[in-house]
Amino acid sequence: MRLRPLRTARSSRASCTLAVALAIVACSDSSTGTRPLLPLVDDRLVAFVSDSGNSCCGHSSIFIMHADGSHTTRVTSEDHHDDSPAWSPDGSAIAFYSDRSPAGIWAANADGSNLRSLVSAPFNDPGEPAWSPNGHSLAFSTFFTDSLNNLVDIIEIADADGSNAHQLTTVARDVASPSWSPDGARIVFVAGKVNPQLFVIKTDGTAEHQITDGIDFQPQWSPDGSHIAFTTLDTNNYGILAHITVSREDGSNRRALTSGGVDRKPAWSSDGRQIAYEGFERDSTTGTTLTPHRIFRMNADGSDNRLMSSDSAPSLPSFNSWAPAWKPAP
Repeated sequence: MRLRPLRTARSSRASCTLAVALAIVACSDSSTGTRPLLPLVDDRLVAFVSDSGNSCCGHSSIFIMHADGSHTTRVTSEDHHDDSPAWSPDGSAIAFYSDRSPAGIWAANADGSNLRSLVSAPFNDPGEPAWSPNGHSLAFSTFFTDSLNNLVDIIEIADADGSNAHQLTTVARDVASPSWSPDGARIVFVAGKVNPQLFVIKTDGTAEHQITDGIDFQPQWSPDGSHIAFTTLDTNNYGILAHITVSREDGSNRRALTSGGVDRKPAWSSDGRQIAYEGFERDSTTGTTLTPHRIFRMNADGSDNRLMSSDSAPSLPSFNSWAPAWKPAP
């Protein structure tokens, strides 16, 4: 069962690393708390994904908006499934997954120009791009088929143009969602399907170690390197909730920033003072989805939580927005 439109092939594998967890969330009966809806004037740019204007077949496009939710503009065209936007460190380009031909990782300038393919075959459905802090490399998830015909997700690192790729992770388990440390020396990622947890590895493939023991995924390193934000599934007597968690970079001192709903995919602002994320609300009694997937922002301590994206109507059906990514500061 889907929470939102996910890219078709990878959502059954690298998101399949999280498939069990996400399916559980989709079946849970939870609701988010009340959040302020009054916008703040903020012209910083945030890229995100939306199915707005895409009327068919699970299509979605990359958009850009101001951080106050205004001035929304389309970056990629309709009639494709584009997902997982990631800004280049200099803010000149956005890498993203696309099912356009050849399917894989594409990039475009922020105005949609200079659309080009970066990573495709022979890699199997590469996705979840993450630029290195110096912009010279690109980490991404892909998969291979082992001797028992099992699909095994891995993380690769390539040059920024997609060349000279090499496998980073070698562990015999499914991994996904790479995020670079600000110094470019390490990558945090998620490993495991049923009980996903966070691991850190040096970019030369050494010193891999586990840093969390919850049901954690979708990690994002803070700009100063001191913290990691991620999504956590929390089982309690009333169902399973997904909330945004922040911990120290070693996994210690973890604390929940949101509660009472299905909140996920955190993204730090370039100054590390705020976190954007996607969330939606459910009726706690019937389990009925009450809102589309929307994008919120809050301070890094969880305060001042407010809506960023808008939708076409106060109730379904209306479009969904997800996967926010702040533009780096110049």
